[in-house]
Amino acid sequence: MKVKAFYLVTFEDVNAKYLAGPTAEGENLASTYTGTNPERYTGYHDSSSDLFFNTDATAFYSGGIAISQWNDLTKEDYTNQCSVFFGDNNQKNGGNNKSKTFAVSYVSSYNDAPTMNFQTANAEHIIDHAYFTNSTYAALTMTNGNNYAKKLSYDAKDWFKLVVEGFSAAGKSTGTVEFFLADFRTQNAGGIVNQWKRVDLSSLGKVHKLSFTMDGSDKGEYGVNTPTYFCVDDIAVMQ
Repeated sequence: MKVKAFYLVTFEDVNAKYLAGPTAEGENLASTYTGTNPERYTGYHDSSSDLFFNTDATAFYSGGIAISQWNDLTKEDYTNQCSVFFGDNNQKNGGNNKSKTFAVSYVSSYNDAPTMNFQTANAEHIIDHAYFTNSTYAALTMTNGNNYAKKLSYDAKDWFKLVVEGFSAAGKSTGTVEFFLADFRTQNAGGIVNQWKRVDLSSLGKVHKLSFTMDGSDKGEYGVNTPTYFCVDDIAVMQ
């Protein structure tokens, strides 16, 4: 049997200037940031895979993908928006397999979906799989509820999911893959995801771009009430 060959985007070699900081709020993700350590974040290009991880030019609150090492597991508001809900609290081991580094994404209901795309024009490759899990902000909100979002429950058959859509270089959709970050639809469902989970993306075929949207059972006038964040790591790009 032929063994698949792929390059794994682990984010472990990312220069510190590209990391969200200087706190778990990720102040350097805003256009108003004037600090130099870390620098203002405007997106990250992984040269080995050629994947570019986009963040809105205005600020992270407009949507995007950032690179992070934060894993504060206790603070449950937007000032902790760059933390993953995994690892040992504040020990910088929140990535898949307790690595240091991962990507965190915010999906805004008012702006374009966050994307990762091959920077070379017209390049198309199979992204075989990636690992996904919850951010702390989303996980604790789903666990406890807050002034804007409810606590998710089996009684209400609640759910919260990520939708990954592939696009060709010509801009045509190649399909979608759904992953439930919380599932209370049946009594045997797993509830809130608190581990990194491998998600097969190979059914999307050769893609130039992946875009990310989110949906959930707790909705209001402005869309999903649950904080629409997710984390991703160890992205396998077929060579």
